[in-house]
Amino acid sequence: MARRLTYCSFILEYCRFHQVDKVLFLSRDGDILSQVYRKLYPQENTEYVYWSRKAAVKLMAASDRYDFFRRFLDHKVNQKLSLEEIFRPMELEALLNELQQCDADMPGQLMQCDAGVPGQLMQCDAGVPGQLSQEPPESQLMCCGGETKRVYERLTAGTLRKSDPLTSENVKYVKKLLTDNWDRVLACYQEEHEAAKLYYEKVLSGCRKAVAVDIGWAGSGAIALKTLVEKVWGIPCNVKGMIAGTNTLHNFEPFASETFLQAGELVSYMYSMSHNRDLMKKHDPNRDYNVYWELLLSSPTRQFTGFGFKRDEAGNVLKEPELHFGKYDENQKGIREIQRGILDFAGQYQEHFGDQDWLFRISGRDAYAPMLAAAGYKEKYLKAVAKRFALDIQV
Repeated sequence: MARRLTYCSFILEYCRFHQVDKVLFLSRDGDILSQVYRKLYPQENTEYVYWSRKAAVKLMAASDRYDFFRRFLDHKVNQKLSLEEIFRPMELEALLNELQQCDADMPGQLMQCDAGVPGQLMQCDAGVPGQLSQEPPESQLMCCGGETKRVYERLTAGTLRKSDPLTSENVKYVKKLLTDNWDRVLACYQEEHEAAKLYYEKVLSGCRKAVAVDIGWAGSGAIALKTLVEKVWGIPCNVKGMIAGTNTLHNFEPFASETFLQAGELVSYMYSMSHNRDLMKKHDPNRDYNVYWELLLSSPTRQFTGFGFKRDEAGNVLKEPELHFGKYDENQKGIREIQRGILDFAGQYQEHFGDQDWLFRISGRDAYAPMLAAAGYKEKYLKAVAKRFALDIQV
């Protein structure tokens, strides 16, 4: 409980020193943090804003295709998920249907769809107009929306079908399919870009400096928001990211946030490569330490999935942002108990020590200490608590 309170004190001191105009608490880890912060510092300018890994990856697709593939594809390889199930959270099901060759199609057979002229086949590359290309099967053609698109062979029998599971063998073909149609992938996210820009223009109205607060770990959520606000949407506000802890040596990409930390674009409270390195070495996401921390900041609200525009009864688009949500996490009662305990502790601490500012200045090293104790005995205590919850930490 104290960790939430001391993190809030760290945020306040940073914002006052750097003359920050507004603190943005990113959903959903920022839910209880924002409640504690407002309880302690009601005079500060804050807002709980909607953001998520999934929204960030979609909106950053044009700037960071590597992360798009890593989170949506690489993280889901060999998990017995079909291509249809993979494309659904990407919100590219319509594109998959359009680019996909029907199950009944035989190798060597061409398929036409949508805007193509019935009976007319598109030609590939520099071939003679009106003459069908005689390229090998792996580059057979399909007319989609009037554009020439390649249809990739299935590894064994001709096509990649929607029902095929994503595997380490075929993921490269899926990536190539998306890469060759990348302009159309980005077009699928254009409305979301426009809606998100309107949403954050309102949030950041009148602000020159803002801090986006999250729990961790690479700081990608805050950095993505910074990039979009400053470089893509052109909103005149400088955004800094703040996290409780960074990636560690146990991560696949332990140095992902280092350049942002060194440049001062990202600030870490408890540890980083240059701060409390013993904690950085101890914190191991492979032993679910990230999950335990995120459990402490869990929220009874639904998962945020992205932005869109509201529509009238006739289906016409209204220039008013609409927030899209997914499912609730399990064990709503337990999550509410955690939040209630945090708020009760913050209230009692403030009641007894509210006039002694120095008692709120607790280092990140000390704030992590209770987790070190709870992680003893091979995390038996933490594992027993985690069994009562089912947190979905994927994109």
